[in-house]
Amino acid sequence: MVEEVEQVRVRITNANVKYAYEYLGNTPRLVITPLTDRCYRTLVGAFHLHLNGAPEGPAGTGKTETTKDLAKALAVQCVVFNCSDGLDYIAMGKFFKGLASAGAWACFDEFNRIELEVLSVVAQQILCIIRAVRSNVDTFNFEGTELKLNPNCYVCITMNPGYAGRSELPDNLKVLFRTVAMMVPDYAMIGEISLYSFGYLDARNLAVKIVTTYRLCSEQLSSQNHYDYGMRAVKAVLAASGNLKLKFPDAKEDILLLRSILDVNLPKFLSHDIPLFEGIISDLFPGVVIPKADYEVFLDSMREACEKRNLQLADVFISKVIQTYEMMVVRHGFMLVGPPNAGKTRVLQILADTLCLLKEKGVLEEEAVIYRTVNPKSITMGQLFGEFDPVTHEWSDGIVAIIFREFAFSRNPQRKWVVFDGPVDTLWIESMNTVLDDNKKPATVSRCGMIYMEATALGWEPKVQSWMNLLPEVWGLENTVVIYALCSWLIPSSTMFLRKNCKELVVTSDSHLVDSFLKMVEIVMNEACSDEEAVSGADKKIMKCWIIGAFMFATIRGKGQWYSWKDSIIPLTATNINIREIIVPTVDTVRYSYLMDLCIRHHRSSIFTFLSRPILFVGPTGTGKTVYVQEKMMKNLDKDVFVPSFIAFSTQTSAGQAQDIIMSKLEKRRKGIFGPPFGKRCVIFIDDLNMPAVEIYGAQPPIELLRQFFDHGMWYEKKEKSEIHLVDTQFIAAMGLPGGARNNITPRLMRHFGVIGVNAFTTSTMNAIFSSVMNIHFKNNHFPAEALITAEAIVSATAAIYNAVTAHLLPTPAKSHYTFNLRDFARVIHGCCLIKPKSLEKKKILIRQIRITTELEFKENFNSLFKHLCSSKEGKVSEDDLRSLMFGTYINYDESPADRLYDEVTSIETFEIIADKCLSEYNSFSKSPVDMVIFRYVLEHLSRLCRILSMPGGNALLVGVGGSGRQSVTKLAAFITGQWLFQPKY
Repeated sequence: MVEEVEQVRVRITNANVKYAYEYLGNTPRLVITPLTDRCYRTLVGAFHLHLNGAPEGPAGTGKTETTKDLAKALAVQCVVFNCSDGLDYIAMGKFFKGLASAGAWACFDEFNRIELEVLSVVAQQILCIIRAVRSNVDTFNFEGTELKLNPNCYVCITMNPGYAGRSELPDNLKVLFRTVAMMVPDYAMIGEISLYSFGYLDARNLAVKIVTTYRLCSEQLSSQNHYDYGMRAVKAVLAASGNLKLKFPDAKEDILLLRSILDVNLPKFLSHDIPLFEGIISDLFPGVVIPKADYEVFLDSMREACEKRNLQLADVFISKVIQTYEMMVVRHGFMLVGPPNAGKTRVLQILADTLCLLKEKGVLEEEAVIYRTVNPKSITMGQLFGEFDPVTHEWSDGIVAIIFREFAFSRNPQRKWVVFDGPVDTLWIESMNTVLDDNKKPATVSRCGMIYMEATALGWEPKVQSWMNLLPEVWGLENTVVIYALCSWLIPSSTMFLRKNCKELVVTSDSHLVDSFLKMVEIVMNEACSDEEAVSGADKKIMKCWIIGAFMFATIRGKGQWYSWKDSIIPLTATNINIREIIVPTVDTVRYSYLMDLCIRHHRSSIFTFLSRPILFVGPTGTGKTVYVQEKMMKNLDKDVFVPSFIAFSTQTSAGQAQDIIMSKLEKRRKGIFGPPFGKRCVIFIDDLNMPAVEIYGAQPPIELLRQFFDHGMWYEKKEKSEIHLVDTQFIAAMGLPGGARNNITPRLMRHFGVIGVNAFTTSTMNAIFSSVMNIHFKNNHFPAEALITAEAIVSATAAIYNAVTAHLLPTPAKSHYTFNLRDFARVIHGCCLIKPKSLEKKKILIRQIRITTELEFKENFNSLFKHLCSSKEGKVSEDDLRSLMFGTYINYDESPADRLYDEVTSIETFEIIADKCLSEYNSFSKSPVDMVIFRYVLEHLSRLCRILSMPGGNALLVGVGGSGRQSVTKLAAFITGQWLFQPKY
C-alpha cells in the first residue's frame, strides 16, 4: 500500500506527471474556467514533451496565477521571479543551477523585459537543461559546473507583448517554449463561483451586474491612464464583497455588492465621471439605498490627527481619507494619483496618524502604522532594488530590499507601508509586480487600487485657515477677521484676472499662487512688525495696505508709506573696476535684490514649514538672472552668517552627481545630519535648473532628488543606504524658458518655489546700462571729452541694430543658432571698449568700430539686415565693405600684448604679411607645425578669432565641415594674441 502511494501520478490528456508531495499550505485556488483548463492542458503537455510553457496575453488575464495554481495541483514548489532589464546571463545562470538541482518550477514573470542580448544567452542555458532532461542523466555539466539533475524542473515564462520596455524573443528561445494565448477571462463565471464561495445566494445575477458595470464604464466614462476595468478590478470588488459578507452576514446581498463596487471604484474617478458612474449604478441597482456607514469613531480620531498637523477637515479631504482606508483593506497596493497640491501626501499622513490613534484608544481593532518614503527616480535602479557587483557578481541590497527586510524582521503587528513618492514608469514599477500580487492573484495599474485627487476640489480656503491658525500675536489677533476678509476678496479675483489677462513665464497652479501669496504676506508683515512700537499703533487700514501690497509684490516700509523702486536706486560711483564686473543699478536690480533679501532673511521664520520655500528666477537667457543672484550672494550677504555655494546643472548631470556636489558643500554634524558649520546657514544657488536631460518616460533624476529633499527633508546615503537629513540649508535656483536643451520641470518641484519672473530688458534700460559701462571705460582710460559725448550715441546705435536683428533674423530649423539676447549686446559694447585713446583720432573711428563689432556678433545675413538700417550719403553699405573692415591688436604685433593698440587694418596686404610672419615663427618651434596657405578667407576668420581672444572672457565656437582649417586658424590666433593653447584629447 505504501508503495502505491509513493507512485501517485497525475494524468492530463496523454501526459503522465509524477505527483511531487510539496505541501504549500492552505492557499486559495483559482476558479476553473475553459481558459484556465486549456492552459493547464497545454502546460502539462509541454512538460511531458520536455518543453517549457509561455502563457502570453494582456494584463490581468491570469497568466502567472494559472501557472502557480497548476503547480499547486501537482504539489510542486513554484518560485515566481519578476524579471527586469538589469538581469544578466550570470545571474540567470545561478538561478537555473538551483532550479535544475531542486526540481522546482520557476515562473519568470515579464520575461521579455530582459534585454535581447541576455535573452539569447539564456536560451542556450535553458537548452542545456532540456538536453540533460531528455538524455535522462543523473548529472550534467552546466557552464563548467557538474550538477545533480532533478528531471522535474520546469521553466515557465509570462509575457505582455507590445507593452513599454518589452523585447522580442529571439528565435532560438521561442523554439524551447510552447505558447499559450491568454485572452479575456470569463468574468461572469469567476465572479459567480467566488460569490458562492463567500456565501452569496444570488451569486449568478450579482456577478452579471459586476461585469455589466465595468462594461458600461469602459464605454461611457472618459479614458484615463489610471482607469482599469480588467480582471483585477473585478477581483477587488469580489474581495470587498467577501469582507462585507463576513462583517454583515445578515445584510441584503445587493446592498453589500453595491457598496463594494462604490468603495473600490469611486475613489479613482474624476469629478466629471462620477455623475455618469452613479447613473450606471442606479440603472443596475434600482431602488437599492445604501445605509450610511458609521465612521464616527474613525472621524473623531481623524479630527484629532488633523488638529495636531494644523490641517482643515474639509469634506473632500475626509472622503479621500476614508476611500484610501477602504482601498487599503481590499488591495495589497494602491496609488494616490493627482496634480501637485492635491493633498496626496497629507492623506497618507492623516490616515497613518488616525490608525495610530485608534490603536492607542483600543477601538476598531486597528493597528498602528510605520512607513518609509522613497523617491524611486532620485536614485539608480541598483540603489533602489539592489544590484550585482560587476566584478565579483555578489549581490548587494538596495534601499527597498533593506526596508522590506527591516519590516520582515520586525515582530510587532503594526501595519508597514513603503511609500514610493515619485514618477511611475516601467523602469522600476514593473519590478514590483510580484510584490503587489501578494503571491495570491502585467500592467501595474491593474494590480493597484486607484484614488484620484483633484487640487481644485480643496480650494484655497483650507490653506488660508491653517495659515491663520498660527498667526503670531504681534500681528494683532483682532485683525484676523480683516485678513480673512481681504483674502476672500483678493484671492479669487486676482487669480481670475491673472488667468484671463496675464501670461506666465512658467505654468503655475492656483494653489501654488496662494502658497506664494501667503509667504509674501508673512514676509512683509514680519518685516513691518519687527518694530513693536510700530505694531502697537497698527490698525485695520495699515493691515489692509500691507496685504494688498503683498499681492502687488511692492515694497512697503514704515507705517504704510509707499516708495517707488526708482527712489531706492543707488547711483554707480566706483570707477576703477573691470567693466565686465560692473552691475549697473536699475529698477530691476533693486527689486530682485530686495525680494531675494527678504526670502533669505525670513527663510526660517515661516510659521508654515511648506511656506519656507526657496525662490526660482525664470526668464529668457541673457536677462541677468545669474548675475543678480551672484551679486547678492557674493557681495551682499553676511559671511559670518551665510555660506554661499554655486552649482550649475547640465544635460548630463545625474542625481548621484548632484547629491555629491551638494554634500561636498556641507559638513557632518552627527549621524545622518549634515549642514554648514554650526551657527551658519548654507545658501546654495543652482543655475540652469531645467537643463538635466529627460529620461525616456519623462523623469529628471536630479529634479526628483531636490523634490525628495523639499518634500521629506532627506536623501539616502549612496553606499550605506541610510537616511541623510540636511539642516540650515536653503536653495535658490535660476532657469531659462523651456525650449532647446531646456525642459519643463515637474510641477511637483515647481510648487515648492516662489517663482520670480525676469523679463527681457526694455530699450531704455539697455541704453542706461551700457551707457554707464561706456562712460566708466572712457573715464578709466582718460578718453577725451569728445569721445565721452559719443558714448550714448554708440549705445543707441547698437540698440537699434540689436532690435532689428531680433525682429528680422529669427531662428529657423536650418538656422537654429539665430537666437540673440543681452549677451550679444554686451559683447558688442565690450568689443568697443578694446579701443584705446591713442587709436582715437576722430569720431569716425568709433563708428567704424561699432560697425565691425556688430558685424562680428550678427554676421549672418548682415547684408540683408543693413537694408533695414541705413545707407549714408556716400552710398549703400555692401557685404564687400563689411569684409574689408577689420580691427585687431595684431598690427603692432612686435609689442607686448598689453601694449598693443586695437586699431583698424587699413591694408589687407599688410595683415597678410603679418600673418605669414607669425605662421613661420609658430612653425619654427612647434612640435606640430601648421601647413596652411594664407588667403583672404583665412585672414577674415583669423581677425575674428584674434579679436575674441583679446577680450577678457571671450569664447568662440567654430562650426564647419572637416578640413576647413578650424584648428589651424585657432592655433595661429592663439599664438598671435600671446595665449597658451591647450587641446584635450577625446
